[in-house]
Amino acid sequence: MLVTKKNPFTDKRVKVVLAGGVFNELELFIKKLITIDKKNSNQYDFVGAYSLPVGGAALAALKLPSKEAQLFIDQYNASMKEFLTN
Repeated sequence: MLVTKKNPFTDKRVKVVLAGGVFNELELFIKKLITIDKKNSNQYDFVGAYSLPVGGAALAALKLPSKEAQLFIDQYNASMKEFLTN
C-alpha cells in the first residue's frame, strides 16, 4: 500500500469511501482492504458510498450542514431509485 507512505494524516484514522461499479461486491473489497491495512498501517476505515458518486460531488459543491446534507442525500437517493426503476 504505497498510499500509507505518502499519507499526510498518519497520526489520524482516515475514512476511505469506495464508490463505483467495481465495488458491487463491497464487503469482499472491504474485508481484503482491512486485511492489507492491518499489515501495513492500520489507519484506514473503509466504507461504501452513501449515494452514487455524482450525488456526493453535488453535495460537496453545496457545502451543506450535516442535517441538510442528510436530507439532500435521502432525497437524491429516492429520486435516483425512482428514475432507475422506471
